[in-house]
Amino acid sequence: MEKSTDYIGVRLSKALYDDFKIYCKSRELSITFAMELFVDECIKNNNIPFTLGESIENNIKYSDSQARKSLYMSRNKRDKFQSICEDKFCLSMAGVIKAYMVYCIVHRPKLPYSFEKTV
Repeated sequence: MEKSTDYIGVRLSKALYDDFKIYCKSRELSITFAMELFVDECIKNNNIPFTLGESIENNIKYSDSQARKSLYMSRNKRDKFQSICEDKFCLSMAGVIKAYMVYCIVHRPKLPYSFEKTV
């Protein structure tokens, strides 16, 4: 039996982590908050809000794994996100989150969904 946790662990390249951190800072968001927004958007629409695999070159650029980012969320939210990623797209949650990071960096400053930061 697979043990479920309340965390999503993402192994990613140091370059992707650094580029996404810069992107988030330019949007006045933390990395964790940006990831939470993305997961919430996926669950709200029961879909991923952009086309996956838009550019093989961008994915290759960030292909090594030297950094790690964990995201805590309720088990219910995690299970819903996992279902969208695995059942609809046959991808891991970490893979979809990395694709989101690459999307944001490539399409900066545009997020793949509407969001206005409220202060």
